[in-house]
Amino acid sequence: MATGQITQLNFAAAMKQIYPQKRVELIFYKHHPLLSKVRKREDFYGFDGGGTMAIAVQDGAPSGGRSATFGDAQANISTGLDRRFSITRQSDYQLWQLDNEVIEASSRDVGAIMKVLKNKGDAALLNLSRNLASNLYGNGGGARGQGNGVAPVGTTMILANPSDIVNFEVDMVIVASDVSGDGTNGVIRGPGIAPFLVSDTAIVTAVNRAIGTVTFNAIPASWVNTDFYFQQGDVTGLNTGDPGLPAAVTGIVCMGLGGWIPTVAPVLGADNFFGLDRGSDPTRLAGSRFNGLGLPIEEALKRISTLIVRNGGRPDTVFLNPLDYERLELSLEGRARFETMTTQVGGKRSAQVGFDSMIITTTAGKANVFADVDCPQGTGYMLQMDTWEMHHLKGLPHMLTRGAGQGGGRMVAGADSVEFRAAYRGNLACIAPGYNGTVQL
Repeated sequence: MATGQITQLNFAAAMKQIYPQKRVELIFYKHHPLLSKVRKREDFYGFDGGGTMAIAVQDGAPSGGRSATFGDAQANISTGLDRRFSITRQSDYQLWQLDNEVIEASSRDVGAIMKVLKNKGDAALLNLSRNLASNLYGNGGGARGQGNGVAPVGTTMILANPSDIVNFEVDMVIVASDVSGDGTNGVIRGPGIAPFLVSDTAIVTAVNRAIGTVTFNAIPASWVNTDFYFQQGDVTGLNTGDPGLPAAVTGIVCMGLGGWIPTVAPVLGADNFFGLDRGSDPTRLAGSRFNGLGLPIEEALKRISTLIVRNGGRPDTVFLNPLDYERLELSLEGRARFETMTTQVGGKRSAQVGFDSMIITTTAGKANVFADVDCPQGTGYMLQMDTWEMHHLKGLPHMLTRGAGQGGGRMVAGADSVEFRAAYRGNLACIAPGYNGTVQL
């Protein structure tokens, strides 16, 4: 163990040694296949439109201007459609603190303080990565799960989808709403007392990952057994009793596959996704979808691949919940083939991570299937990966050091602690939603 007295200089050096950007990336990505494989672009700069970026849709060639008759081809020339999504830049923060007493008690042993810094920091970065990885499968609403409608046992709620239990941790502060945060009208549950600015919250005290139950310190009287649950700060809307109701309840988190490729096709006049009404061409603008419930899982995957290929896509990657991945492997009865795929998570100097995949044959040819714990059970996504990009600022994630002291720490007002901060700012984009699809399994 390295020894020596800790100083401001070697405290800062310790932080730089523990958290160079490449190691931050390795901690952040190594357990999340989709988060790792989607292409990253550090280009979400500027503040036009409040931090938006125009994403042009890869439509087909202009439909006019072609004919077996030259005069008709010339007379019917068209410029084609210029359809663009205006994606918004979203921020997500992870803060953690160390007691000054712990730092001082380790001040004569550099190795000890590095261990303390690493343990706390690694856990915090893992929490931030789990949140983004989960949101990449969501609808942008930020809901972590939904009650199944059964009355709670004491202060324990049962989730409608037990696999959503991966989104809950002890000590989370939770709010509830009757809608999923996708922008539809609803209410954030509150005490209903003027001026209606307070939401009812509960703290997670226990998580049963085997059966999908969450226990709270108390369940507010305003909550309903079918409510959606959000971590406080991830959703905006009006609270119970507000005279402005009904009003939209909207997540302020990164958009995910559930929003880009919804299981229900958008309806013309009722859709507004990043400024575009996808109901004008639900397949090209919102992907293909297939209900494969009751079918063998390999047949369901083959059917969605056929729909995607018919619409011009060449899907090459499938993401499944581990339970659905297991079903696929068992259904292949020893015919499954596997390979390990290595991914560089960012630019040329970024970290590399590897994941095992199962190889299947689709209508488009070979596709690699990944088990991803963040993917909802019962829903699969078949993607053409070169159509997806994660646009962001600085590192994804990066340490927030501006205005901080040596080593990136800040003294906490009113407490004998040092605070550290990490964040990412960006959003997921797809240049050709029609080349992708979702399947119910």
